Amino acid sequence: MEATVNGTRRKRSFMSLLIERFIPALSWLLVTASLTLEKFAESRMGVYRSLSVRNQSLSTGLFAPSNLSLYMGIIAIGLAVCLLLFVMSRARFSKQGKERSTSEGSQTFRESSKRRRLNYLLRTSLLSVLLVVLLWFYPSATWPAYPWIVISTGAVLMTHYLRIACVGVMTMGSEEAGDYGNVSGDNR
Repeated sequence: MEATVNGTRRKRSFMSLLIERFIPALSWLLVTASLTLEKFAESRMGVYRSLSVRNQSLSTGLFAPSNLSLYMGIIAIGLAVCLLLFVMSRARFSKQGKERSTSEGSQTFRESSKRRRLNYLLRTSLLSVLLVVLLWFYPSATWPAYPWIVISTGAVLMTHYLRIACVGVMTMGSEEAGDYGNVSGDNR
């Protein structure tokens, strides 16, 4: 697979394709499947019974109260790291913007990649907050597919953390890093 960076063609590695495209698509597919489970649980009694049995085993194992606080702590650490990277990136980008003179082509690419990096960190932070809220209300939730929604949201968040850790937000989009500037999933 080839990608264009600053007008030059460059081959993308399999790992890059896996981290940037396949794993995020699979995790969002899990969210869609969990929401579909909720819809089927409302209309089909067999799905509701099956979810009830599976949810009881999840409540004693994966979603035990002690585990919930552990998960929230891990997510809080991830949120703190994302916010720290966001602040550092923003400060670094504003400092670099004042030092450089504007040249037409590469400056536009740099600005758009900076914006994508900051947006990705912001979205990851918001997703972390969403998962903390979902975990906070887990004991009082009455939806039959609620544990599966929490699990799938956690999978999406873990893919965001994986992309931040593997690709490195501080270098994504730079000319040295290749085509990692497209962390948002859009093909601009």
